Amino acid sequence: ALFMIVPDFTVLVLGDKWLPMVTVFRLLIVYSLLDPLFVISTHLTTALGEPEVLTRIKLMQLVVFVPAVMLFGRLWQIEGVALAADLMLVVGMGAVFRAVRRSLPVATGRILWPPLLAAVIAGLVTTVVFQQFMSGSVLWLQMGLKGIVSVVIFGLILFLLERHEMIRNFTLLRHYLLSGRVRPGT
Repeated sequence: ALFMIVPDFTVLVLGDKWLPMVTVFRLLIVYSLLDPLFVISTHLTTALGEPEVLTRIKLMQLVVFVPAVMLFGRLWQIEGVALAADLMLVVGMGAVFRAVRRSLPVATGRILWPPLLAAVIAGLVTTVVFQQFMSGSVLWLQMGLKGIVSVVIFGLILFLLERHEMIRNFTLLRHYLLSGRVRPGT
């Protein structure tokens, strides 16, 4: 939702003169969504007794980031710098996921693809709907509706893709709560 409302939010809060920062902000949203996954995965490598893997991954990220930031920064200015940061993070995530999979049976594709697909579809549908039916409406209303529509579409698609897993997890949670083994707030 945040990705979708960035242009409207920028105009409403900062003004038209800040519209050029929308692309940078969107690239930084990508970074801030992926970084927690990377950080948690790096903790797994340490917990698995392989802290040297993290050192190699950080070195790999440095080798990718330095030339990328110089080249992309020259080509696309601040947007290029943000893109270089995203690239560095994606390279690191790929390496850390590969390292974790050597020790743990983690299906990273199974974890990442459903929300990624849901986000892309929600973004595309929201964009088309608002370009066709809502262009020219009151900006704050448009921003709020974009947020709501994109969250609802994302949630529905994610539910369709993950419903069996969600139902299974809800059933397990309900079982544990009702059995008294797990109490909320403890």
